[in-house]
Amino acid sequence: MSQEAVDAYASIGIPNATFEDDIENVALEVAPEHRELLKQALRSACEKLVVYGNKPTPGLPQDEVYILDLHDNSTGARSIRLFPGGTQPEQKMFFFDFLNQIGAPVNLPQGCTVYQGINNEEVELQSVEAGYNVQPDDLGPGLEKFAISEGAHCIFKSPGATRHFKIPLRKRDMRSPFLMDEFTRMVAGY
Repeated sequence: MSQEAVDAYASIGIPNATFEDDIENVALEVAPEHRELLKQALRSACEKLVVYGNKPTPGLPQDEVYILDLHDNSTGARSIRLFPGGTQPEQKMFFFDFLNQIGAPVNLPQGCTVYQGINNEEVELQSVEAGYNVQPDDLGPGLEKFAISEGAHCIFKSPGATRHFKIPLRKRDMRSPFLMDEFTRMVAGY
């Protein structure tokens, strides 16, 4: 497994990940003549691991991180930090978390909620971790994050304030091969 993959697993709480034992155990469940092929495929998948939701680290270009002051002193969360978390502009999404008064990440404070405004309705957002059934007591301080689409209208509600904000749109190079390939393929199909 590449060092990049080991580091990615470590960033989500799985230290010293090699998965070699898991690969061997899975391979035992298939016919002997297919075991080596399955092992190679699993090792290859581990090498190409892509983890989304990585929180910003020192050195990340500052034009990729946005900070929004919540104007709310009633909770431990003073601002929202918006970051790409490993996504590419073509994926049209961001992640966000909350920062305290000294700029350290904190989980969503008790009594606070975040909503996305959709068609004049408010839909409560759940954290990425809650989507994987991680219980709040099992989540370390400052590890919680939320995923949101670019351009979304959001509402932060706390006992002391309500704050509306819009997720920005990232710049895109319209000549990128990904976008052009999609456009060309659609036109060629008519």
